Amino acid sequence: MAGDGTATGFGMTDLEERLGGPQGRDVQERTTAMLADRAQRLRALMDAGLPPNEFRKASAAHAALEAAFDIVSRFPAGSQTRGQ
Repeated sequence: MAGDGTATGFGMTDLEERLGGPQGRDVQERTTAMLADRAQRLRALMDAGLPPNEFRKASAAHAALEAAFDIVSRFPAGSQTRGQ
């Protein structure tokens, strides 16, 4: 709706607003790089060995980071046109 790249016509989060704004592609690149780095660091900790309870927590966090990366990388960054 409203030509801003969102289904609701407004961003639900600050990140969504920034992704849809004029610097959206830069925000997208920085955010996906940060998510990938954190996922890689967490995977290294998991591979090094964690107690079972900590491994389950780390595994869930890793899955969340991967899901966030997928969502942010698919977002139509920079598509928002304010005032139209």
